[in-house]
Amino acid sequence: MNTDSGSKASKLHDLMASVHHASWTLANTKGEERSRGIEAMAQGMRNSFDDILEANTLDLETSRDMAVPDLILDWLKLTPERLQMAIAILERIGKSSDPIRRVMNASYQTDQSQTYCQLMPLGVIALIYEAFPELGAIAAGFCVKTGNSLILKGSSEASQSNQVIAQALQNALDEVGLPTGCLELLPSGQGASIRDLVTQNPYLNLVIPHGRPTLLKQVIQQSTAPVLQSAIGNCYLYWSAN
Repeated sequence: MNTDSGSKASKLHDLMASVHHASWTLANTKGEERSRGIEAMAQGMRNSFDDILEANTLDLETSRDMAVPDLILDWLKLTPERLQMAIAILERIGKSSDPIRRVMNASYQTDQSQTYCQLMPLGVIALIYEAFPELGAIAAGFCVKTGNSLILKGSSEASQSNQVIAQALQNALDEVGLPTGCLELLPSGQGASIRDLVTQNPYLNLVIPHGRPTLLKQVIQQSTAPVLQSAIGNCYLYWSAN
């Protein structure tokens, strides 16, 4: 191992350890604190609205110069409406009830005993995604709500958009006193590769890939942590006159 790769591995290990520690802190906060954090994240996105769109325009210009496929350009392009929708989703998440430690009846019961389920945080989740800059913000909202730390690894096409969004979210978490280490963005095009990230045992508890089939296949093959597969398809609405 050369010095440069060894340094990168050490930095990633230290980062994962910090994110893992932050997940314990976040999991023990009150639901009201996490809700305030998510509401602050939504406000932070609103305050950075123009900066996010400007960064996205730069990403689009760079991607067009690099002849990125039209599909990825469609995923990448943030319209004001798409960005506003992401903010609205964050606000909705913030207002929802606290899911942590909620007790539920188990789907099965054993004889002479009472069985129940209790919802608990997983720990550290990694989201590896192509384009879709707003996806990182929405995932961050869900993770804060459920007491999980989140590692974001976006594609290089959305690098500037992702950076501005992540900074706005981290600033919001810091303002309300939640651990900023519970949300980290790995810079694309430098540092840790996908393989480096998805093999970070024992700090990583779940990996969620979102993008083209080639990305999903790569993550599934390389990850030593559980993988929650996502799918991108067509959605149809049938409206009946009756």
